[in-house]
Amino acid sequence: MLFGRERESARVTEVLDAARARRSGALVVRGEAGIGKSALLNEASDRADGMRVLRARGVESEVDVAYSGLHELLRPALSSIDAIPDAQAVALRAALALAAGAVAERLAVCGGALSLLAAVAEERPLLCVIDDAHWLDEASTAAMTFVARRLDADGIAMLFGVREPEIRTFTAPGIAELRLGGLDRGAARQLLATRLPAGAGSLVAEQLLEISRGNPLALIELPSDLTATQLAGQGPGDGPVHAGTAVEHGFLRRLAQLPSSTRRALLVVAASEVGELRALSRALAILGLDSQSLEPAEQAGLVTLASSVDFCHPLARSAIYGAAEENDRRAAHRALAVAADAAGEADRHAWHLAGGAHGPDERIASALAGAAESARHRGGVWSEAKALERAARLTPEPHLRARRLARAGDAAFRAGRPELAEALLAEAVEGDLELHELAHAQARRAYIRLERGELDDALDMMIGGANDLEPKDPRAAATLLTNAATAADHHRLDIPWSIALAERAWRLAGGGAINDPELCHIVSCQLLSAGRVGDAMDPAWRCAELVENNSEGRVVVADAASTLLYAGEHAAARRLLERAVAANRGAGALGDLGYTLHIYAQVEWYDGRLQHAYGHALEAVQIVEELGTPQTLDDCLSRLALFEAVLGRESDSRGHAQRALGSALQLGDRKNEVRARSALGTLALVTGAADAAVAQLAQAVAALEAGGVGNPNQFRIHPDLVEACARSGRIDEAKSVAASLERQARATGIAWTLGAAMRCRALVVDADAAAEAGFQEALSFHERAGAFERARTELCFGERLRRRGRRRDSRMHLGAALEAFEGSGATPWAERARTELRASGLTLRRRQPAAREQLTPQELQIARLVAEGKTNRDVAAALFITPKTVEFHLTRVYRKLGIHSRSELVRRMADHETEVDLHDPQNREPLEREGHRS
Repeated sequence: MLFGRERESARVTEVLDAARARRSGALVVRGEAGIGKSALLNEASDRADGMRVLRARGVESEVDVAYSGLHELLRPALSSIDAIPDAQAVALRAALALAAGAVAERLAVCGGALSLLAAVAEERPLLCVIDDAHWLDEASTAAMTFVARRLDADGIAMLFGVREPEIRTFTAPGIAELRLGGLDRGAARQLLATRLPAGAGSLVAEQLLEISRGNPLALIELPSDLTATQLAGQGPGDGPVHAGTAVEHGFLRRLAQLPSSTRRALLVVAASEVGELRALSRALAILGLDSQSLEPAEQAGLVTLASSVDFCHPLARSAIYGAAEENDRRAAHRALAVAADAAGEADRHAWHLAGGAHGPDERIASALAGAAESARHRGGVWSEAKALERAARLTPEPHLRARRLARAGDAAFRAGRPELAEALLAEAVEGDLELHELAHAQARRAYIRLERGELDDALDMMIGGANDLEPKDPRAAATLLTNAATAADHHRLDIPWSIALAERAWRLAGGGAINDPELCHIVSCQLLSAGRVGDAMDPAWRCAELVENNSEGRVVVADAASTLLYAGEHAAARRLLERAVAANRGAGALGDLGYTLHIYAQVEWYDGRLQHAYGHALEAVQIVEELGTPQTLDDCLSRLALFEAVLGRESDSRGHAQRALGSALQLGDRKNEVRARSALGTLALVTGAADAAVAQLAQAVAALEAGGVGNPNQFRIHPDLVEACARSGRIDEAKSVAASLERQARATGIAWTLGAAMRCRALVVDADAAAEAGFQEALSFHERAGAFERARTELCFGERLRRRGRRRDSRMHLGAALEAFEGSGATPWAERARTELRASGLTLRRRQPAAREQLTPQELQIARLVAEGKTNRDVAAALFITPKTVEFHLTRVYRKLGIHSRSELVRRMADHETEVDLHDPQNREPLEREGHRS
């Protein structure tokens, strides 16, 4: 029975009732030790009528075993694993060590857990209870919180219990929380009355109420530690003491009264993450003990015995383990290691061997290295890092110890723990590493500095390391310089310096440079950014050739495609990306998929396929946001914000762009700052705030020019700045930017840049004949630059003609612009064209909103994927939601659009989707060079 928890119980009941009504939800219950979290969760389980209940508990000794908590939660549900998408099932089986296979991609595992729980909830509503969540392993924490944030219409309730304060935290952004405080005095008095024997003095009760501070466990346990004299109020009581400490002391006093064999058996249980008596019996037998040794502990109220051993409270487990002598703890772990080995549990065997180690031991270190490799294949990056660090501490040989430290640092970085990664890598660098290993460790350390915004330190580390390595290992030095060139480009946006670093790396790599796709990419990318298109193309094509048919290095495929795209080679870029996206999806490589989709979205955008670009960009952000890589996320958010601005999603655009800008400024990331300002400037331009547009875009263009960027096709900012300046009456500024754009266009010879330059020249010239000639020349270039860009030129041309009194002539251009803008979904631009057409004297019918304008971003994504022929299950897997959530949103889509079937949805989504496809069959050939004007 719970005392004084009516409000808290009601909150939990809301979550359960919502799940019964097929509305999912999650709640994190936080509070100090003994405050009643477990009691509240247990009561929820008892009241889960008509629901299936799955439970898991975090265990301190299991915190470094990847996916141990998730396995405990999902184990009763694994019979339904065949009901989830194949790629997710493969990843989930690998993560839970149920089958051998490729490395389990973390996001695929998370998606698999979500799909499996949703499949289980199909039969009846589901309650998942996870207690002591602060002791979950990192991989399980990530998977469970991932699931909790994506529950919607599935009938799933998730409850987490978290002890605070604790040495480990449980962060759960986006999940509702309930904090438990002490019981009020009335409820505390009621609970205490059930524990005090008859005849206890009233003064004793008051003292216990003060000591407990309303902590229920303290109120339950403290009376049992009082003597008869103290209960009668005739002896001294404890002074003010924290309830948790008092309860732990009480558990230890009970422990001290038990037989030696029982204390040893309890220590084995406390050191084990497995509570099943059958499994524990092996370890107990090794120490000459058996399950009967635990019976006195049950009589003392420390454990309950059935098919498993359960402590009365987690504090009892931690108190017993912490109070044991070091030699006794080692003996317990050695016994558990033997038992785990007999059961074929290699990872647990390794960890218990480590717990029983007296000092460096290569046999134990090798076992831990094997556990690290197992964790890597299962997607448990944090467990990999911890296993490698522990292995390094136990490694006697200096070179192998340094290698393991470096690998541990690398894994810690991938796990999102840069501080630990930096410390481990710094220790490794001081050890006995080979030169190429040293280069990799230094490059990783420098990248960590970059992520923290410490640009100068990072560059000094890379360049200084390269200088040191050059006489001994030029190829290793080239690796560091390649990373330095990327850093100088991205964070400082210093293209001349980046080129110098990249070219130096190329020279140091010698004959191997031409076969190194990363080096080919960085050299071609920097030359292209500088506007040296002719010099850039040979290494760019070589990079594309190296990665085209290589299933590995898929991120480099996206990099290669981006270079070709910015050079105007759209068809080749598209071909590379189509293959890479398909390969990433097929392999479940969602980390690579996020970045690849981000670049693919830019290809679609450059080709005027705005809706397709928006869909890819949305999916990219959803994936990258889960990866914890702020630099890539800022890039993706900036592009998404730009697309949203042009498509009329003003609120979404502003939020995403401001978020990206704030992060880029904090990190000192100049390149992403430019992209975010570009999005904000475009948003201001399309909403009619020309002065605000100039303020953002002028800063962006100034940064590009100061950084030596000579290829306007890479950022596409100049034309918007020219138009914003012209619309705000700053003609001289507009002319200056237009002239700069035209010089760069002539130098690079890229069709889009030439067309944009001609449009901008026409916008700022005074003579009508010169303006008309400029617009006509721009339109000729736009035949190769996408329908959207052509429409922008048609609009500007039509506006000029109408303002010069040539209303009839203007209508042809304005009408063409309106049709293209409406077809691509560029709502603000379409409205501007409609306004101009009305001003020309035409009467236009009221426009019915297109399907995409009536739907939320998630509804639009779902509708588009369904319209492409995907099943609800396929859509759910792609968007990291559940089939029930797809069904729920699809119902809303049908209602908003006034339709009743998937076939009608296909037709509605096709309305106004006549985007121009410039790709004829010959452009589908791999790596065909389109060429560009010089």
